[in-house]
Amino acid sequence: MTREHELLTAIVEAHTEFVDQSEPIKLFDQFLKVLLSLMNSEYGFIGEVLQTSAGQPYLKTFAMTNIAWDAETHKLYDENAQDGLEFTNLNTLFGSTIVNKEAVIANAPSTDARSGGFPQGHPPLSAFLGAPIISRGEVVGMVGVANCPKGYSETDVEFLKPLLVTCGNYIRLLWNERENITIESALKESQTRSQAILNCSIDAIITINDKGVIESANPAVQKLFGYGSKDLVGKKVNMLMPEPYRTHHDSYLKRYLETGEARVIGIGREIEAQRKDGTRFPAELAVTEFSIPGKHLFTGVVRDISVRKIAETNLEETRRQLKEANENLLAILDESKLGVLMFNASGHIQFVNHAIQVLLHEDKESMLDKHWQKILPLTSDQRKIVAKQFFISTEDRSRLTVQFTRDNKERLWFEIEIRDDPRDSRCKILFIYDVTEINRLRSQLSAGASRQMIGNCQKMREMYSNLNKIAMGDWTVLIEGETGVGKELVAKAIHATSKRKEGPFIAINCGGLTSSLLTSQLFGYRRGAFTGAVTDQVGLFEAANGGTLFLDEIGDVPLDVQTAMLRVLEERELTRVGDTKPRKIDVRVLAATNRDLAEEVTAGRFRNDLLYRIRVARVQVPPLRERREDIPLLVNAFLIEAQAHANKILEGVDPVAMQVLLQYDWPGNVRELKNAIDTSAIHCDTQMIHIDNLPQEVIHGERTPIRLESFGEGPKTQLENALRQTGGNRSKAARLMGVSRATFYRRLLEAGIETNKKPKS
Repeated sequence: MTREHELLTAIVEAHTEFVDQSEPIKLFDQFLKVLLSLMNSEYGFIGEVLQTSAGQPYLKTFAMTNIAWDAETHKLYDENAQDGLEFTNLNTLFGSTIVNKEAVIANAPSTDARSGGFPQGHPPLSAFLGAPIISRGEVVGMVGVANCPKGYSETDVEFLKPLLVTCGNYIRLLWNERENITIESALKESQTRSQAILNCSIDAIITINDKGVIESANPAVQKLFGYGSKDLVGKKVNMLMPEPYRTHHDSYLKRYLETGEARVIGIGREIEAQRKDGTRFPAELAVTEFSIPGKHLFTGVVRDISVRKIAETNLEETRRQLKEANENLLAILDESKLGVLMFNASGHIQFVNHAIQVLLHEDKESMLDKHWQKILPLTSDQRKIVAKQFFISTEDRSRLTVQFTRDNKERLWFEIEIRDDPRDSRCKILFIYDVTEINRLRSQLSAGASRQMIGNCQKMREMYSNLNKIAMGDWTVLIEGETGVGKELVAKAIHATSKRKEGPFIAINCGGLTSSLLTSQLFGYRRGAFTGAVTDQVGLFEAANGGTLFLDEIGDVPLDVQTAMLRVLEERELTRVGDTKPRKIDVRVLAATNRDLAEEVTAGRFRNDLLYRIRVARVQVPPLRERREDIPLLVNAFLIEAQAHANKILEGVDPVAMQVLLQYDWPGNVRELKNAIDTSAIHCDTQMIHIDNLPQEVIHGERTPIRLESFGEGPKTQLENALRQTGGNRSKAARLMGVSRATFYRRLLEAGIETNKKPKS
C-alpha cells in the first residue's frame, strides 16, 4: 500500500470517528501520529493560526510532539500542550510559512536564513517541512514535520495536500462551534440581565396607558419617590410631577395622541420630579411606547441625577482648571528658551514651542505634521544616532550633542534629550538645548585666548594713544594706578606691541618679599652662595633677556635691593649672588605701583635716583569709578568668561542690576567687578543676572548717582530706550544693557522691532 493510500485511509477513518464522537479536536492527534509515520519524521505539529488584538498572526497547536531540551521547556510542554502551545515569534521557519502563505522546505535549518536561529540547547534539526493550511484564501493553520533522514522535497508538499484540505475543513468547523457557543452564551446572558435590570434596577420604571394612568411600577419607584407600588397603580402619573407640569400633563398626552408631536418620546430628557414628601429633584426621563392587543402603553424610565448634576458641576470646574493649567503650560513652554518638539508614533510633529521656531527659523504651521527628520537639519549620521535612541530604555539614553550650519553661514551647537511621551511610549518628546555660546566660548578658552584691555571712554582712548607711543621705544616705564585697575594688562599690552614682543614677558610681584629672597629671585645666585643653594640659579633679569621684565608693586622693594636695581638699570649688567663675574643683559623694565612714589622719596622709603630712572615714561591707569561708561563693556566680557566656566548660558544683566553696577564706587576696581560678575553667575538661576544675584557689598556699598536714563518696564520699551540713548547704535546699546550683540539682535526680533530702522524719539 502506498503512503498516499495510507494517508487517505487515515483521513476516512478520522471522518468516521468524528461522526461517532463529534470531537474534531481529538482527530489532529491521530492525523499527526499517522503523518509522522508516513513521512518518517521525528518531530511534528498541527496547529491553527490566530491573531492577536493588534492583528499579529501567531500559531496555536492542536497536536505536537515533545521537543523539550531541558527541565524548564519540558515542564512548559507538560503543562500547556493539552490546551495548545502558542508561538508568536514569526522570525522562524514556521513563521515564514504563515507570513508568506507558502510551503517552506529547509534541509539545512541551522544555516537557513529564515530560521532566525535556535535557542541554546535546542535539539538538532536536520530537515524541516512546513505547509500552510489555507481555507477560503486565508491561512487558518499549519502542518510542520522535521528530521526526515533523507530530507524533504516538493513531492512531500503534494503528498500533504489532502490532509491540508481536511484540516482546513475541521478548523473552520471548530471556529463555527466556538462562535455558536459565544452567541448562545451572550443570548442567555442578555435575557438574564434584562430580567435582573427590571427587578433590581436602581432606576424607577413606570408603565402608563393612554389616559395617563399607572399600570405597573418596579420596586425602585418606592425608593425614588417614596410611594409603594399599591399607592401608584391605578393613579394618574402626574402625581409624580411638580407644578406646572402636573396640571398640563394630560394636555401634553392628548396632543401627542392626536398629532404625534412629542417632546419626550424616544429621547432622554432632563426634567424635575416630585417625591411623596413634596421635595423636588432633577431626573432624567426616557419614554418608549408600545402596543399590545387592546392597549396603547408608555414606559418611562426615571433616574435621579442629583449626584450627576453635582459631578457635572465639579467636572466643569475641573475642566476649567485643566484648560487654564494647559494654557499656562503652553505659555511657559512658548516662553522657555528650551526647545520642545513632540511627535507621534509615526514620527510626525504634533507640537513645537516658540523656542524651536526661533532656533530653526521656521514658523509653527510649516513644521506641524511633518516628519521630524525633515525639520531638524541633521546629517544622515546624526539622524541615525537620534533614531537609535528611540529604541533603548530611558535609563540608557544620553544627551546628544549635534552641530549644523543654519542658513548656510551660522554654525550652531545643540544638545538633544529624548524622552518618552508619558501618555504613549511610542510617541517621543525632544528637548533641544542651544549650547552654541558655551561651545564657542570653550573653543576660545581652549585656544588660549587671553583677556585684553577693555574700555572705550575718553581716558582709556588717551591711554591707548600714549601706550602706542611708549611701545615704539625701549624706555623704562612706570605704570601708576590703584589696586585692581589692570596695571599688568597695560604692561602686557606694551610688551605685545613693542619690538620685543617675540621675547619673554616675565612678571614678579615685589610686595611682601624679604630683601634676601627678592635679591636671589631678581639676580640669581651661584651654587654654595648660601645654605640651600645647591645649584646655580638664573635670576629673572637674565631670564627676561631679549624681552620684558615687569616689576609689580615696586614701591614695596627694600632700599638695599633698590640700590642693586639702579646699578642694573644704569650699567645693563648684573652680578649673581655669590659670584664675582658681571653679566650683560638686554632687558626692558616696566614697573607698576599703587603708591605715590614722590611721597615715598620724601619719607625716605624710596631712592630718588631710582624713581627718575624708572619714570622715563609714565602711564596713569584710571580707576573704574572714573570710567563708568566702560562698565557695560567689561560686564559683557566677564559674563562671556563666567558662563563658559559655569557651563550655563547668561544673556546679560537686567537694567536694574546694571544701574547698581554703574553707581557703585568700585574700590577694588576692575578686579572687584570681575569677582562680582563671577559671584553673580554662580548664584544666578536664570539666564539673566538680577539685582539679588549681586554681592551684598555691591548692593549696599558706597554709590555715586549718575545721569543715565531709565530703561523703563517691558522688553520692547527697554530696547527702544537703549537704542534712543545710543543714537540707534545697536552695538553700543547692547553694551549699555550688558548683553552680547547676538542676544540684543534676537531680542529686537522677538519684540517686533525692525533691525534696519532707528527708534522714534
